[in-house]
Amino acid sequence: MSAPSSLVRATPQGQLPGIYVVGFHGDVDPSSTPARRGPVLQDGDGHLVGLDRPDGTGLLAVEISPVPVLDGGLPGLATPLPHWPAFRDDVVVALGPMERGHVSELRRGRLDEPGRRFLARLDQDAPEQDDELRCLRRDDLDIWCCSRSQADQLWRVIRDEAWRAVRCAAAERADARLVEASWWLFNAALDRDDVVRAAAGLRVGQSAEGAALVRDELRDGSGELDVTHAAERLMDLPPRYGVLSDNRDALRRQHMSRIGPAWAA
Repeated sequence: MSAPSSLVRATPQGQLPGIYVVGFHGDVDPSSTPARRGPVLQDGDGHLVGLDRPDGTGLLAVEISPVPVLDGGLPGLATPLPHWPAFRDDVVVALGPMERGHVSELRRGRLDEPGRRFLARLDQDAPEQDDELRCLRRDDLDIWCCSRSQADQLWRVIRDEAWRAVRCAAAERADARLVEASWWLFNAALDRDDVVRAAAGLRVGQSAEGAALVRDELRDGSGELDVTHAAERLMDLPPRYGVLSDNRDALRRQHMSRIGPAWAA
């Protein structure tokens, strides 16, 4: 017997009336951030629901559990969250120790106001939970339920900082830090070039096994050659690259602040 379904029309702000985010699929290891997960949704009666798009005007809410989920329990491998109002295109992101260690640099990136507020929480003794922003701190993770576009913005900022950290560590011949930054870049990767750079950083940092694992993600015949060339470029960086990079960033921020507050880093 198929589960009942009904059409749910989003508000102009994108909220899905009567539907709530109650968790995310899977779990997240604090050493493998940033991480992005799909939300687990419930209706007001406790039935799990899934969403589909029948046309351009609404969302189809399909009940998955004919019996309500009681006592906050979620079936399968899922991590519970507070009941937050669900919005169209929601995604759950999780940041951990690596992001907190670079939060000053991350906060210079281009983000909208909710993204800036979320990163600010990593840099201060914030309340454990913020229901307005739909975020919380749990164990060693900072979790945020946001739109896909906001998650994409955040990923670009993290990816750029991770790549900078890889280059600085490579220039300083700091192998342990280079391996750590390379795994960070791999977790934040947005495209093939990021995966190549992460594999190159792991190779230069003397983590041959890690480099092979990441390189295998490329799944194409030119991966080995591309990683080799990227590793050579990392090894050619001058020892003072990190200092020069920081100076360039400072000059850029000073220049952009003169253009206008909307572009200031």
